[in-house]
Amino acid sequence: MKSTSLIVIALLCGAAAVSLAGTPLPDGSFEQGPPPASGWTEASDHSCEWIGDHSGTWYVSAYDGTQDFWAAGYCLDDVSGENVPVSTSVSQSLTVPADSSVLSFYYIAFRTTGDDVPADGDRAYVAVDGAEVWTLPLTSDNNTYPSWVGPVTVDLAAWGGQAVTLSLGGVSVGADTGNLRFDLLTFEPSSTPVEGASWGALKALYR
Repeated sequence: MKSTSLIVIALLCGAAAVSLAGTPLPDGSFEQGPPPASGWTEASDHSCEWIGDHSGTWYVSAYDGTQDFWAAGYCLDDVSGENVPVSTSVSQSLTVPADSSVLSFYYIAFRTTGDDVPADGDRAYVAVDGAEVWTLPLTSDNNTYPSWVGPVTVDLAAWGGQAVTLSLGGVSVGADTGNLRFDLLTFEPSSTPVEGASWGALKALYR
């Protein structure tokens, strides 16, 4: 099997087609598992574990590998014995590559209860140094279950070459909330030149 991490160069009609592979984040697919092995610092207002293999609960596997991060959702409260909505996040310190500053990731979203009326701020987010750069309201309209969505891209050029704290999370407000899982985070080039070749021609190189 040929590696998809290679730079692919095809010649078609005298023109070059170049596909650049992304730069993986440290533990960008969460395959190191939960802390302390994880490359991420985890935070939650309840004690459930949010990095792991969630296929048994969701009946949907991780997008890449076997583990991912589950943002928001519910956790069984030890005192009340009831499932309560939670706010969860993971974060890590890293340097945004100056030449590959586009953050790419995949997610799956599912809300099992009706939407809050009025909307109360349930959301998933990506943040840089505490500033949210991507959000998704956790509403029924934004359900993607059972499909993963992506790649979703967020341009972090304003932080290119800088050391930052990258955070992913889910915020739950009120008695009901939604669920979202993140997986396969990479940094991509801000522009990927591809010209003069069809996708079929590129695939032909890998037969």
